[in-house]
Amino acid sequence: MMPKRLLSHTLVSCWLLCAAQLFAQPSHRLHPLADGLALSAGLGMTLAGYHLNQQLLPLPPANLQWLNTAALPRIDRFATAFYRPSVATLSDWLAVASVAVPAMCLRSDYVRQRLPTLGLIAAEGALWTSGLTLFTKGLTQRARPYMYNGTVSVVEKMTADGRRSFFSGHVAMAAYATFAGASLYSQVYPDRPAKWVIWAAAALLPAATAWGRVAAGKHFLTDVAAGYAVGASLGVLTLRLHRSRPAPVPH
Repeated sequence: MMPKRLLSHTLVSCWLLCAAQLFAQPSHRLHPLADGLALSAGLGMTLAGYHLNQQLLPLPPANLQWLNTAALPRIDRFATAFYRPSVATLSDWLAVASVAVPAMCLRSDYVRQRLPTLGLIAAEGALWTSGLTLFTKGLTQRARPYMYNGTVSVVEKMTADGRRSFFSGHVAMAAYATFAGASLYSQVYPDRPAKWVIWAAAALLPAATAWGRVAAGKHFLTDVAAGYAVGASLGVLTLRLHRSRPAPVPH
């Protein structure tokens, strides 16, 4: 758990940075009170979710026999047949690759001149994405698909991570990064045809990550669908809520 003094200093720094950047740019604005509260709530939810996840214990071996695929929604049952650690590693890299979409915006003078403001806006949405993910995992404690798989050894199932299925953090963060990046690109370059390529990449990268998480036996279809919806929604809304008027096309 983060020390109280460090936490208070972090929140104060966020509020001061909000105030300092309030008049720094014309098109994406920060509001000290609203954004200070939003940052505080996102950080608080992330810390609370982290704490909940740290309290999780492995499912007792005696309880594993009670995991029955018949109790799952039909749409989720197929995922219990998978367990591929190598595909899980691939999905890790796909999630990391999602940062390539917002990185495309760094070519813009508008973005480079406003990195502190846009960075803080991005951090705000990222905190909410991680907070919602961790908090939901800690509350639902849903068993991952491989926990139902009879070919997976009991030893491999005896981890607390086996109870963190809903919803997918990989997909949520990947979708947040790509959709926020595509939203910013569209706002900065509203007339460029390339924005449709960016949006296509924004949709496909988290979808590929979702496929990897299901194929690895780490998540059900409903887990990745929920993660995709949460991440994409926050990616679009975070940028839109901070936009005061259309951004000028940079030189």
